[in-house]
Amino acid sequence: MRELLWSYVSLKLRKTVKMALRTYGDKPISFQIEEGGEFYCVGSEVGNYLRLFRGSLYKKYPGMARRTLTNEERKRLIDNGLGAHVLSSSVSLLKASEVEDIIEGNDDKYVYKAVSVSQELATPRESKSKKPHNQSWLPVMPNSSHLDAVPQATQISRTRVHNKKAIDTLSKTVIEPL
Repeated sequence: MRELLWSYVSLKLRKTVKMALRTYGDKPISFQIEEGGEFYCVGSEVGNYLRLFRGSLYKKYPGMARRTLTNEERKRLIDNGLGAHVLSSSVSLLKASEVEDIIEGNDDKYVYKAVSVSQELATPRESKSKKPHNQSWLPVMPNSSHLDAVPQATQISRTRVHNKKAIDTLSKTVIEPL
């Protein structure tokens, strides 16, 4: 009970007091692709700034809207002087307003939320078929294996079709089998 109360209090404190994010380097620049359009930031720069490298930014905040640059947009940005970080063919753009929310600590709406056990039990679901619940764990067998090309092993026939005759090399005679 004490642990439950402590987790509830820490959850309430976490919602009211926002933790300052550890950042690294300069804040990522925001830019517009079209006049009067949405402001964007480069995803890799945001990840470096928040110390979330190699795609972990997108794993931590899967609710963020992201998109890739088209070739026409890339040319337009290079003409505007933003060529250093948009030369890659797979640049992800994030909305600058969402990036600002995360930097300010308002990242609740972008973080993946797992369903707790109490919420799962509170909402009953209709099941199509009733299967007996087995408590023992069984490993799942893969659907394919490296033997798929040979559907069934071929047995080696040990029956002899004809009797073999042996030749004695010393006397040069044929020995008949029994």
